[in-house]
Amino acid sequence: MDYDNNVIFNSMDINKIDIQKFFQENNRETISIDGNQYIFHIIPLNYDDSSTKTILVVPLGNDSNVLKIFIITIVSIFIFSCIITNIIVSYLFSRRILSPIESLKKATSEISHGDLCFEIVEDGDSEIKDLCSDFEKMRIQLKNSIHMKIKYDEDRKILVSSISHDLKTPITSIKGYVEGILDGVANTPEKLEHYLKTIYSKSQHIINNSKKYMGDTKNGNILISLRENNASILIEIKDNGSGINQNDIDKIFDRFYRADSARTETKGSGLGLAIAKQIVEGHNGKIWAASEKNNGTSITISLPKLHER
Repeated sequence: MDYDNNVIFNSMDINKIDIQKFFQENNRETISIDGNQYIFHIIPLNYDDSSTKTILVVPLGNDSNVLKIFIITIVSIFIFSCIITNIIVSYLFSRRILSPIESLKKATSEISHGDLCFEIVEDGDSEIKDLCSDFEKMRIQLKNSIHMKIKYDEDRKILVSSISHDLKTPITSIKGYVEGILDGVANTPEKLEHYLKTIYSKSQHIINNSKKYMGDTKNGNILISLRENNASILIEIKDNGSGINQNDIDKIFDRFYRADSARTETKGSGLGLAIAKQIVEGHNGKIWAASEKNNGTSITISLPKLHER
């Protein structure tokens, strides 16, 4: 535009703009043309011949669209970032929670197949860590329990074998050979001699079985006494051997219990007194022991009398 506000050049239909009104209200930043909003700005240009003015008119709609696109882009980036952050946090959190649970699940599967030779790592938050710790303790206890059961089964096999041996006592053999002599089975001198030697051998076995628990005691004696009172018969077997510690007295009637290393080294199952106790109690009797270290041991059996009717 020249100095007289005449349009020299334009890129749009500038005639639609009321130029005079435009300059009168040049404090405004927007104008309306055909219902569309525009931003305008006046730029003065000074030449040697005359002064001109340039009006820069920019559609507000374009800037608005750019702003909208910018806002949408920022919001989209924010939402996308939130989604990615949520996915990462969820993954890390679920991994921290689910990893120990998967470990416990695998452990239960191993246990269900009878495998207890593994270790559960205590990982995760405090509650999950406590759960893993308790599960590991349960696994160890279960493993020890199975180990004890295996040991018990082995001891039971030894028990059956030992009982089978102990029940075939020399007394049974002696009784059989004596009955054979009384019944006339030993009808020749050779048979009679064989029977008597067998009875002697079995009798010696009984004595030797008693003597082997006397240790290195010299001049060892075994005293068997029988007495009675008004209600019962008392049988006492006493020796002058090495004796038993007081702490072991109440345990010597337990199966497989051996009071000391000397007895442990001696062949036997540790079942003799346990079987004796069961037999005595089966006849409504009582059996007990008294002993002093290095002063021998006595075993007393009390059996109730049978009263005549």
